[in-house]
Amino acid sequence: MSGELKVMFRVKGKKGIALMMTLWIVVLLAVVAASFAVSMRTGTASVRNFKEDISAYYYAISAYEDAVKFLLNDTDSAVDYVDQDGKMIVEADGETFRENRELPFGSVEVNIIDESAKININSLSKEKWIRLLNRSGVDFREAEEITDSILDWRDRDDLRHEYGAEDDYYEDYDYAAKDAPFSTVEELLLVKGMDEDILYGSAELELTGIYDHLSVCSGRGINVNTVSEDTMEILGVSPLEMDSVLAQRAEGPVMLIPASFGSAGIGTTISECFKIRSSVTPAGTDYTRTIEALIKRIPKGSVYEIKVIYWRDDV
Repeated sequence: MSGELKVMFRVKGKKGIALMMTLWIVVLLAVVAASFAVSMRTGTASVRNFKEDISAYYYAISAYEDAVKFLLNDTDSAVDYVDQDGKMIVEADGETFRENRELPFGSVEVNIIDESAKININSLSKEKWIRLLNRSGVDFREAEEITDSILDWRDRDDLRHEYGAEDDYYEDYDYAAKDAPFSTVEELLLVKGMDEDILYGSAELELTGIYDHLSVCSGRGINVNTVSEDTMEILGVSPLEMDSVLAQRAEGPVMLIPASFGSAGIGTTISECFKIRSSVTPAGTDYTRTIEALIKRIPKGSVYEIKVIYWRDDV
């Protein structure tokens, strides 16, 4: 009898172990299945996001090309100006560029920003740099330091201005003074004393920012029809002359530039340099894909040639 009980217990023990092993296998399979399902969902989402990103990118390219076409179709080579809303017009009696579009894929916004309305940072004098920085809220001593550092950055020698900086200063940051013209306005952030608050502005620090006044594109001069009132003031245009030009612009584009504007660098009625920013937001998402290009429109006989100064597709 005792032998039968021992056999029974042994059998029951083996069945219990088998049941436990089965349960563990089921749990393991459930975990693997759940992990696989999560992996599949993640993979599907990644593929979908990649597809949306690629599609958005090419929609942005298409919108950019549309903006370039608008600029190339300018048959009036004597005047470019902006309307009261700041939108670009390239024909004396033409229409503005259509900036916002709704597509089945999502929304598209394309902006043409006239860079010929801005100051070329590679030719701006020390006096005007200090005036620009002072006007934006930077005190005179700090403005002197930043200005001297900018001059050292873009000149080709290694002689340091009084408050400036050359290679020895930048060694701690693992780079050297460029000793060449700026390639982008954002490059100013590499210069001693410059920071994002000064460049872009800070309400908290009462800094208005200088970015919107600046460009790296050089042409025949600043366009009298598109230059802002603030930029004219920075360039030293007198209030009387400024009011006269603004009054003319309220009636239509200026065709005759006051002689005194030449010394301020305002010397043309047309624009050569443009920044095109194209943004696409796929429908039902918060994601936006933006590209930006700085281009120069160069007359070639009766047509134009486009030179891309820089291209960014990671804005």
